Amino acid sequence: MFADWSRQSHTDECNFLIDLWKECMETHRIRRMFGYCNYWYVALNQCAHEERLIKRELIRKHKGHYKGTITRLPEDRYTPALKKLKEAGLLNLDSDIQEGCNI
Repeated sequence: MFADWSRQSHTDECNFLIDLWKECMETHRIRRMFGYCNYWYVALNQCAHEERLIKRELIRKHKGHYKGTITRLPEDRYTPALKKLKEAGLLNLDSDIQEGCNI
């Protein structure tokens, strides 16, 4: 079964990794056949795994009645790739948030 990489079902951090992976797949069409984009794909799978673990913990905590969504991963649950991006200053998720309505 293939994973669902739609944006609405993942956290902001995983969405950032999805964008990096898709960008790598589009820009490196030949290299991707030889595993050039595998780093981002593995990082993406690790992030999705952490999301599943957090959701499982929340469901157990609320005795099966938790219907909410998580929008951000806690920083202590960051994967190694997310930690590297954060240290390099490339993981700026707060800059994406815009105040007010921009029409």
